[in-house]
Amino acid sequence: MISSPVRDVIRAVCSTLAVVCALGCAAAARGSGSVSEFTLPHGNSLPYGIAEGPDGNVWFTEQIGNRIGRVTTSGVITEFELPQPESQPKGIAAGPDGALWFAESRGDRIGRIQTDGKISEFSVGLSAGGHPGALASIGGSLWFTEEDARKIGRITTAGRITQFPLPGTGLVSNIARGTDGQAWFTESQSGRIGRIDIATLVTSEFSTGLNVHALPDGIVAGPDGAMWFADLVGSIGRIDLRDHRIKEFMPANPDDVRSPAGVASGSDGNVWFADFNGDDIGRVDAKGKITVFSSGISPYSSPEEIVEGADGAMWFTEYNGNRIGRFQR
Repeated sequence: MISSPVRDVIRAVCSTLAVVCALGCAAAARGSGSVSEFTLPHGNSLPYGIAEGPDGNVWFTEQIGNRIGRVTTSGVITEFELPQPESQPKGIAAGPDGALWFAESRGDRIGRIQTDGKISEFSVGLSAGGHPGALASIGGSLWFTEEDARKIGRITTAGRITQFPLPGTGLVSNIARGTDGQAWFTESQSGRIGRIDIATLVTSEFSTGLNVHALPDGIVAGPDGAMWFADLVGSIGRIDLRDHRIKEFMPANPDDVRSPAGVASGSDGNVWFADFNGDDIGRVDAKGKITVFSSGISPYSSPEEIVEGADGAMWFTEYNGNRIGRFQR
């Protein structure tokens, strides 16, 4: 969740970095596509995480609405209330068991929802006030971040939770399975990318190095085998899994990419991202060429997380717009 004052700071930092242009800047191309938007049944729900479900639908969390939502490829929305009030669900991911798993940030629980809407919750072993935020299916279990406890957690499909403390300081933001089968995560305050070996539990951390203001957020395994991440201050980053070298790509014009939050791997061979402050959807190819689409997203919608749906379109949550968006390229 990014407050309005923080978004203003991010925009100012992006403008400064564009002048310095130390990240290998290049003008972003402008593309076109069509957008459909589907308004949630309840106002001020703040849709956050999003994932493709095993049933061919797209599933999402409603952070303030305290619900898990499902939207069909034709835009029909169904909502499921969480058992506990004010749970604030954030990240969501498809599990290896055919269900969707989600993190309850305020409730300090991990939830599981079957495609028929049946919900289970697990809290034994979680840190009080740890605020689980994002999760990913890795090695037959769900791995998740605990943003404020500075831990990476693992929950089996039977609900058994184990936690692993991380060295250093700073918030742990997002997590994804790498093409090496390991857990990769972002550290938004320290500007680092982390990796935890799921067998040995050895943790490695890599500084972006190129940008002292870096706020890495979303992370995903790209079609090229590298890990790609969104930097909230205005760039898209790539870390090579072989030598761990990091490159960041940012357009010279700060109005092109203002605050990328979520990233997704596309079947077209590109990485896609949601621009939280710019109300845009963008694409970056393996060489770092960024295309930002004049997509027609409603103003002040704040696209947060993004995923490719079963229909080949890119689906995203509109955090402040209270909608689910669909971008057809």
